[in-house]
Amino acid sequence: MLQAVTYVRSLFGWSKPHLMQCSDGNLYVVKLSSNPQGIRALANEMICCRLAKLLNLPVPDGQVIHIHESLRTQFLELGFNIGDGPHFGSRYISNSTDNPSDEELGSCINIAQAADIITFDYWLDNNDRYLWRDYGQNILVSRGSDSQIWMIDNANIFNGPNWTPESVLDSVSEYRKFWGPLYAKFVPYLDGPNPFDSAIAAINALPSSDLLEITADLPAEWGVTRAELVTLSFALDCRRWNLSNWLLQLKEHFPLWRSIP
Repeated sequence: MLQAVTYVRSLFGWSKPHLMQCSDGNLYVVKLSSNPQGIRALANEMICCRLAKLLNLPVPDGQVIHIHESLRTQFLELGFNIGDGPHFGSRYISNSTDNPSDEELGSCINIAQAADIITFDYWLDNNDRYLWRDYGQNILVSRGSDSQIWMIDNANIFNGPNWTPESVLDSVSEYRKFWGPLYAKFVPYLDGPNPFDSAIAAINALPSSDLLEITADLPAEWGVTRAELVTLSFALDCRRWNLSNWLLQLKEHFPLWRSIP
């Protein structure tokens, strides 16, 4: 488990994250166990990160972060309630923006992965990323010669961190359409015959055992029982077989795709 060794500053966001340097020498955006979304948001973040890594999606490294006792005094002086137990840290992407221009999006070397991101969000029932907000998106665009899109702030997978075994099982056959300004910005780079087919195939190719394995060592303090994780893995296994039908409902937003009989 990584140790937070230096507090840097607070960051903007609903979950009230903080920037810290950790024992591996890297900076992390840390969500505390006391964050306003609830402690299970940390489990959602880690599950999403590990699944994304299996699919080679652009998500920053996620780590369990322990806040060293020497930092607790700093937090108290700053007026923050740390909360007990382990926290979640996402590797900090420097020189980036969460409010990219259309030109910055279009120049990303991995812009084609937008199809994978949309498909992944549908698979994980993410009700948050498709929006466009004046104060920042659930993506980052790193700036430089090899600029790219990064997926961040994934606490709202499973339709939010307050999911239950019953709600995720109900979601297996329930279609929820997620479409909005951010996804619409991706259309010119994805439009064509079957834009989501390869992304769906990659998810369907994952062994069922992997879906359970990635949850095996989540901290118990994050409030998700083993039985709940087994149910969640089963629901994810089932949901992926509905992706083709669900994403077909987006065809109306893609002019070239729509024109193909």
